[in-house]
Amino acid sequence: MLRMDSVIIRNASKKDLEGIMDVELDWPEEQRAGSDKFVARLDKCPQGFFVAEVDGKIVGTSTSCVIRYDPFHPEVHKSWDIVTNDGYIHRYEEIENPNALYIVSIGIKRNYRAKGIFQGFAKAQVDLAIKVGLPYVLAGAIMPGYDSYCKKYGDITAEEYGFTRIGHRLADPFLEVWRGLDFHVPDNRHIMTDYYSDTRSRNYSALVVYEIKK
Repeated sequence: MLRMDSVIIRNASKKDLEGIMDVELDWPEEQRAGSDKFVARLDKCPQGFFVAEVDGKIVGTSTSCVIRYDPFHPEVHKSWDIVTNDGYIHRYEEIENPNALYIVSIGIKRNYRAKGIFQGFAKAQVDLAIKVGLPYVLAGAIMPGYDSYCKKYGDITAEEYGFTRIGHRLADPFLEVWRGLDFHVPDNRHIMTDYYSDTRSRNYSALVVYEIKK
């Protein structure tokens, strides 16, 4: 359990399913996961399923699964659907020599998105990876500033954009959030097209990586 002011982050159980699905209602209908996928994640990786509570109400969820990650061949994980088994994830024993925890989802109700819950979920997943001895934590990140950056400054490749800075900060606001949590994009092979569908990102995304130091 992790406490942050009025927020409690804890492991979920099937009794939380109603609150979990209520969080999903804050997303566009085409982006919502069905209850069957959340039940599968609870069944296959319960230790990686967290909820955030404020005054006893579930206001956020985060799920994860184990994968085998090769820093030199990230293209194996070329889409969220492939990595996560279309959101149903895999059991630990189904992955050969797992070495990474992959953050499948972070969802937070709109009115609670400025309370540090995203950062709390990322910390909970990193802490879990440390606890079970996995050297990496990964997540897929859209690059929602890419299209607007190109319209303002001229077209550059997504690979260039992923490392572009404005001052001391990354140009992309979401990649900068991950950088503030010590996740990074190791190289341009970790920037992929059609990982997620997102017009702001011109359908490009990055695999961000947290490396756990021994």
